Amino acid sequence: MRDQFLSFSALLLLILNGCSATRITEPPRTAVEQLLLSNAIDKSMRNTDFSVFKNQTVFSDSSLFEGYDAKYALGTIRDKLSQAGALLVDTAEKARYVLEPRSGGIGIDSHSELFGMPNITIPVPFAGAVETPEVPFWKVVKADSTVKIVILAIERETGKHHYSSGSLVGKSYNHQYKILGIFNWRNTDIPERQSSVAGVNVNQIYDEDE
Repeated sequence: MRDQFLSFSALLLLILNGCSATRITEPPRTAVEQLLLSNAIDKSMRNTDFSVFKNQTVFSDSSLFEGYDAKYALGTIRDKLSQAGALLVDTAEKARYVLEPRSGGIGIDSHSELFGMPNITIPVPFAGAVETPEVPFWKVVKADSTVKIVILAIERETGKHHYSSGSLVGKSYNHQYKILGIFNWRNTDIPERQSSVAGVNVNQIYDEDE
């Protein structure tokens, strides 16, 4: 009886262990989406010259800036100002110059192509429906982000024009390819999605479940 009890206990523990699972909470936005936009924002500000603000007090007014990842874009502008030697202040009253950044567009365009068998929903009597798996001979999914930022700066006390950036445009891309449902690779300019070999960034073969 004791041996039977031990055997039953071991079996019960095995079953309980086999049923355990870890739940991972996923945010509403994917990492690729956020990286596409932040990378495009970085590129839009890459060649900005803020040297006219060196040693000057500057307040960045965020009231005109709207769009996805606005805080990241505004933070990047402040970073560039600080690197150029501007003295950032927290209120307009303390500033000689007021910066007015605005967004002309922050978004992603997506496009996909499939040559092969798409998913097909087949009705099954008394059982609802089943969906056949996709069988791609060739498949490409492209996501391209574009950011346009414009910046105006005026002298606070007089309202006199001091600086205009013109259109600051940045773009980023993430393209995924699949052949015969087996061979997968990615072509992207997002640094965080690239592999590095001997200091050189290369586009990588990727895991579909990544």
